[in-house]
Amino acid sequence: MASVTRWVKNIHRKPQGSRKRKIDLDVLRQEITDYPDAYQYERVKRLGVAQNAIFPGAQEAWHNL
Repeated sequence: MASVTRWVKNIHRKPQGSRKRKIDLDVLRQEITDYPDAYQYERVKRLGVAQNAIFPGAQEAWHNL
């Protein structure tokens, strides 16, 4: 009940910053351009990051190509 009371008092959203990523999106775009048919696990090996760092960045990079 207390959480509902706090929510009713302050219903405005708090500002959210952009996600911090370990991988630079420009590097990922170049990787996608150089190896368009590569699997994610291959990109992970080449870039030295975790697979969960690749997926959100790859979606954004594909949309911006």
